[in-house]
Amino acid sequence: DVDRVFDETMADWKAFFERWGAPLSLEEQRGLLGELLVLERLIGAGDVSRVRDWMGPDGKLHDFESDSWHIEVKTSIRNDPTAMIHPIEQLDLHELPFNLVLVKLVNGEGMSLPSKISEFRSNGEINKSTPDREHFERMLEKIGYRDEDSKHYSREYSPEAEMTRHDVNSSETLLQTRRIAAEVQFDTIRWRLRSSQHDFIDCSDGFWADPSVY
Repeated sequence: DVDRVFDETMADWKAFFERWGAPLSLEEQRGLLGELLVLERLIGAGDVSRVRDWMGPDGKLHDFESDSWHIEVKTSIRNDPTAMIHPIEQLDLHELPFNLVLVKLVNGEGMSLPSKISEFRSNGEINKSTPDREHFERMLEKIGYRDEDSKHYSREYSPEAEMTRHDVNSSETLLQTRRIAAEVQFDTIRWRLRSSQHDFIDCSDGFWADPSVY
C-alpha cells in the first residue's frame, strides 16, 4: 500500500520537525501513551490508588509494580507489534504474577498524548486523592513531559488501541538470562520481540480487575 506508507512517512517527518527541541522522541511519546492507556484500564477496573503502581518513569525495572503483580508495557504501531527489550533482565522470571502487555496504536484521529494526560488530570477521583495526584505528576516530570512542550506532541491515534498480554513466568519463547549458558560472556543485550512469534492473548476485563491471578 504505497499511499498509506507514503502518508505515514510524511507524518513521521512532520512530527519530527514539530517536536524539534522537545524532550520526548516520537518513540518515547508512544511509550508514555501506551503506559497511560494501561493505567486507564487498571483504574477503570480497580480503583484510583493503582496510579501509585505506575513506576516505570521512576527507573524501576517494570512499568507497573504492585505488591501482588507486575506489568511491563511495550507500545508499537506495527501491524505485527514489536518491542525492544532492554536490559536483558527485564523479562526474567518474577516471584509475583508478571505479564508483558503489548499496546498496538493505530495512526488516526481522536487521541494524542496531551489529550490523554488532560483526561487523567480531569479525573475527579484522582483529584480527590492528593497522593495519587502527586504521584501522577511526579511520574510525568520524571519521564520528561512538560506542558510547555505539548505543541510538539501533536501526533494523533485512534482511541481504540489493541492490548494483548503474555504471561512472562510461564513463557517458553522469551529470551531470559536463565536460558543463556553460564560460559557466555556479554556486557549488555538488546533484543527485538515480535508479537507473532509469541503467544499473546487479549487482555480481558478480569485481567484488568486483578492481574495477580493471571
